[in-house]
Amino acid sequence: MNFLKKINNYIVFYIKFYFTIFSLVFYRNFGPDKGYRIIDKVYLSYEKKIFFLNYFIKKYPSYPYFYYLMFLYKFRLGKKDYNLFLKTYFDKRATFVQEKLKQSKETEFMEEHIVTGSFGNIIQLYLLLLANRLGLRNKKKIVLLLNNKITNNALFEYFKNDITIINKKDISENLKFLSKQLNCHLGSVIEFKDSFKPTFIACNYINKQNEEKNISLFNIKKSHAQSGEKYLKEIGLKESDWYVTLHVRENTYRKKESTESFRNADIEDYIPAINEITKAGGYVFRMGHLGSKKISAQSKYIDYANSKYKSEELDIFLGGTSKFCIATSSGFYIIPDIFSVPILMTNCPQHGVFFELKKKDIYLPRIFKSKIDGKFLKLETIFNYPYTNLASDKSYEENKIEVIKNSSEEIKNATIEMLKQTEKKIENNLYSDLQKNINIKIHNLQNEKNTNLEPLSKISHYFLEKNLNII
Repeated sequence: MNFLKKINNYIVFYIKFYFTIFSLVFYRNFGPDKGYRIIDKVYLSYEKKIFFLNYFIKKYPSYPYFYYLMFLYKFRLGKKDYNLFLKTYFDKRATFVQEKLKQSKETEFMEEHIVTGSFGNIIQLYLLLLANRLGLRNKKKIVLLLNNKITNNALFEYFKNDITIINKKDISENLKFLSKQLNCHLGSVIEFKDSFKPTFIACNYINKQNEEKNISLFNIKKSHAQSGEKYLKEIGLKESDWYVTLHVRENTYRKKESTESFRNADIEDYIPAINEITKAGGYVFRMGHLGSKKISAQSKYIDYANSKYKSEELDIFLGGTSKFCIATSSGFYIIPDIFSVPILMTNCPQHGVFFELKKKDIYLPRIFKSKIDGKFLKLETIFNYPYTNLASDKSYEENKIEVIKNSSEEIKNATIEMLKQTEKKIENNLYSDLQKNINIKIHNLQNEKNTNLEPLSKISHYFLEKNLNII
């Protein structure tokens, strides 16, 4: 089987290789549509794709989609001028759609991977719908061309009434290409009335606009609530009992993964935090995949991830009804986020996430240590581009950065802060002077860079006090 797989990989590699050679030789004869398709699919580095895009932009300056690809590749490479191409794309696409696609201009196509790919992708659709509700964008008909299996049907139930689904047997080649021309690019950007914004900037903007209105699009469905309540009763919880969900991304999730280990953490480091919750009278539900690392039995600790009860419906119910969620930067935390449950985001090296959190949330970042001089990077530095956009093990290696995980003491004390914050007597948006000051510093830096990003959440007070040397 392994031998056949190697042969298959060998064949695929050379098909891509010769396709690339063909593209290099004949690209000057391509029209804009063909050029766009080739550049999007061709087996080349981002730098080489940018080389060909420069040619196509000069030859077809009115064709908008080359500007989107240029934005995307420059953004992923950490180039500072990415936003110029995104703005140009917005302007040229508006003109192009009005002239060429006027009959379809009230329609937008959502990428399939939002609901068939990684679990957390669907938060992009939630943000789009929330922006529609807030009146921040021109509401359009959302169409999904569906070829593959939905990742989580229980969660998809909350969204399906807001989109039009076209199944694979009805998808023509013309419809496929139209879906690229009218793509809403979820996962990369979100379109508003006056611009496209990269996802974490868009999320921050939407959350700022929603502060006063405090709109939550969904409530737990009756059928999910019934399943959840039955489960809690079966395992011995009373109606008055409260609980916290805990999700720790670990290396047992994708055993062959070699690009995103920077997001993993160790459940053992969370035991002191678990003890703080159970000491306060709460239960802790360990969320995650079957095969998650087990820890010694703790009082009121429930290893739901490895239990016979685990299901899509219960994932939604527990995440959406917990007192708060202790999370890592992995898909599960979008469930409590969608249902307005406070999040303690821990062990997070992707600092763009900080700007996606809300006032009720607490952030516990990983800090960066330079491999060049051994010094720790300042907080205002790591909350700035390109450090907010590093998204692979390779990107940290290229920037010569060592990512320092949170200690069990940091996680425990951040949990104590969240326990205090979620008590009924304490205001949800309570900030210490230290937390306010660092948020002002980060905000001022963002203003200087014209990103308009504003911290809404807060960094753990204990963490800031412990790391005064990098503030």
